[in-house]
Amino acid sequence: MTPRTGVQSRTVATFGWNFDDGEWVQVPRDRLLVGKVLGETGFHYTSSTGAWRLHPSRHERDQVAAAAQAVNLFIAAGLMVRNWHAPQQRSADVGRHYAWLNSQEPFPDAESTAEAASAEAATRTLRTGTPELTRLLASGDLRVEARRTLGDEEWLLASERTRPRHYLELRHEIPTASVWITGDIHESFAGQARQDFRLFILRETRPPTAARTRAATAASRLAHSAPQRPAQPLPPAQRTHRPDSGPHR
Repeated sequence: MTPRTGVQSRTVATFGWNFDDGEWVQVPRDRLLVGKVLGETGFHYTSSTGAWRLHPSRHERDQVAAAAQAVNLFIAAGLMVRNWHAPQQRSADVGRHYAWLNSQEPFPDAESTAEAASAEAATRTLRTGTPELTRLLASGDLRVEARRTLGDEEWLLASERTRPRHYLELRHEIPTASVWITGDIHESFAGQARQDFRLFILRETRPPTAARTRAATAASRLAHSAPQRPAQPLPPAQRTHRPDSGPHR
């Protein structure tokens, strides 16, 4: 069930997502524009969850595109939006967050990610011998472009050096240093592979912590008492949040 907490009183629309419900939005029901925007972008109100949702049959990429459209329409109308999972984000941050989720572009930090993953794989070969996948990671023949650690497991998206649009999804079991392939993606779906990794591995899905909620409240008070500054880009920390489960297809 969609959570009902974490919404600030002045927030017009709070966007969230989880594996069970997909994209959902919490809004005051007495705002005509809110209902109009959400209705036009495909959301419908469900009394059982107290939120607006999209039809569950819609693919996750279609759902996040609809949510991004609604976010941009609210912002263009001068209304406040928030990210339920990261309440410290302001409206412009939420807009950039959904643009990031919709992107199929290469990861901007892929080079440094690949270098770090290769160096770490090289140290593992000293402890475990040279299993083929670990050897390919250490040599750079498999170039890790994005990664996320989930407890004792690490999920990686890697491309082949000789076929940079051919992606492999990898699972690294940290305690045993074992690595195996969980997905082999055809080159024609390279952009979708990058977006899916953003959607299912890198994005935030947890409920807001008390600390983040307090930070959001303090930031909101400060914003109301100080001159507005241009919105700053989101920090890399948005790529370090732990999803509530592994890859989902």
